[in-house]
Amino acid sequence: MKTFRFPLQAVLTVRQNQENKALEAYAFAQAGFEKIAARFRRIHQEIEDLFDSRRAALKAIASSEDMQHMQQGMRALQETARLCQTELDKAQAMLEEKSRELLRARQGREVVEKVHQRQFARHQLQVARQEQRTVDDLATLKSIGEFALKWR
Repeated sequence: MKTFRFPLQAVLTVRQNQENKALEAYAFAQAGFEKIAARFRRIHQEIEDLFDSRRAALKAIASSEDMQHMQQGMRALQETARLCQTELDKAQAMLEEKSRELLRARQGREVVEKVHQRQFARHQLQVARQEQRTVDDLATLKSIGEFALKWR
């Protein structure tokens, strides 16, 4: 019997390529998100450090000029944190979109792979039946031959 040939192999290859591209896009989006998240964490750490410095300065009776610089620095950091939060939200939305695209691509590939598996299983069953038929035919011929020799 001839070997198994999957008629949708080209479709499967295209779906695998689509999934790989979606996976790369997701990884790129995730790296971007992680970069922004790390920056966001650093900004919040700087804000915490500035709060600590301000508390220490208040205990040490700092000059009004120093307090004003700290306050300006705090406002600048808070504004930067707000802008970073906006970027983080956009990156999160992009990551979720890429995740959905990856899921769709993976589902598309899995559908074609299931068809492949079913057709291959059907082919294997046909091969097994053909082999059994051949074995049965040989056994029948052998028994007919033995029977013919007995009656000679």
